[in-house]
Amino acid sequence: MGLAAIFIKKLSMVDHPNAVVFYMPAILSIFSLIPCIIYWKTPSFYQWLLLISTGLTATLAHQGITRAFAKSEATYVLIFDYLRLPFTALFAFYIFLETPTISIFLGSLIIFISSIYIINREKVAGKKETTPVITAKRL
Repeated sequence: MGLAAIFIKKLSMVDHPNAVVFYMPAILSIFSLIPCIIYWKTPSFYQWLLLISTGLTATLAHQGITRAFAKSEATYVLIFDYLRLPFTALFAFYIFLETPTISIFLGSLIIFISSIYIINREKVAGKKETTPVITAKRL
């Protein structure tokens, strides 16, 4: 996850966010082609709807995170990205009736507090933000 964040940040400095969002599914399609051919089962109509809605939602989420990385420092963006864990646990509870353990919330709290600590440490150290190569007009 950390490497993906670094790659997205670096790519968004030289490429348009739409291009960065295109790269991931294109590369994953190449790697998943052979397993898909071997284990393919034709989805039902309902499963097609779920697959399409999942793809659209994932694309929108990736578009949002890529544009956030293009406009801001990764440490600021990742704080909000890490909030996915507790929200996912809450949605899983309400939608699928899964009971989240205390370790999920404790781990989320540790990640969130450490992210805030890193931001404050960088402010004290006087680290300057990197300027994207692309202009704000393209975003």
